[in-house]
Amino acid sequence: MSPTVKQPAASKYFCNTKPLCLQGLCHGRKPVLLEILEAQCAHHMKILFVCSQNHCSSILSEAIANYADDPRLKAASVASHACGHVHPLSLQYLEETGIPTAGLKSQSWDELKNFDPDVVVTVGDPINNDGYPQWLANSVKLHWGLADPSIKQGTALQIKAALLFCLNDIICRTHQILELDLDNLSRDALKSELMKLGAQG
Repeated sequence: MSPTVKQPAASKYFCNTKPLCLQGLCHGRKPVLLEILEAQCAHHMKILFVCSQNHCSSILSEAIANYADDPRLKAASVASHACGHVHPLSLQYLEETGIPTAGLKSQSWDELKNFDPDVVVTVGDPINNDGYPQWLANSVKLHWGLADPSIKQGTALQIKAALLFCLNDIICRTHQILELDLDNLSRDALKSELMKLGAQG
């Protein structure tokens, strides 16, 4: 019997009409109004997902956050020690869920110095503040306790369940972020709100 995967609530960012064990994000070409809003948007909340290798959980987080197509949010992912390749099952299940994988790659945080994130979220092991490069000194630092599906041992079905569970967890967290008033939160208020949603400081 396949494990039950919790479904994210329907919202303007997510749809619940597809018969998937994991609900996908809304598909299709970006609406014209959204393109106009993006062009007029003065500031994205930039979120940088970090893990040790940047080949699974952080890649999933980047792909899902960007696929929400919200002009207030822009995501990227990096590693403290990039392994140089994306886990093939990460790409497979993103594609099966309908989330584009073009452009996703394992990269070191030294390659993204111009990204200037508002928030840095570690999704693997937490990193001490003195372990970050200097260019991330002014970013809010938080941690998501995501289970790493890339190290899951077991049958193919168990490994698939672990990937889908992680995907669903990230979708739910992204949904919650997009429900915040991102345009009007100060740095400290943003950190407080994200911690209320389960992020660890």
